[in-house]
Amino acid sequence: MRIDQVSRAIRATLEGDSSVVEECFAPDVHASMSTSVWSASGLAVEIEDRAGAFEDVDLHLVRVRALADEIWVEWTASVFHGGPFAIEDWTI
Repeated sequence: MRIDQVSRAIRATLEGDSSVVEECFAPDVHASMSTSVWSASGLAVEIEDRAGAFEDVDLHLVRVRALADEIWVEWTASVFHGGPFAIEDWTI
């Protein structure tokens, strides 16, 4: 995976854009967001729950390390919380 794909994948998770899941994540992806997911379809649902919640995403990749077939990324983001964001049974 290239760095631009990593950046695109992180930005999409913040913006609620699940269209990148198939392109940027393995079918058996393991991710922890508001809950843990164990599949690409589960990740897509979690990402879609963020749609409209955050605006004006300012993403910075702080450190990127490639190890074999894995990429480890330390990142920060600044966002404007402009819409509802559901986490399990409550909304902020």
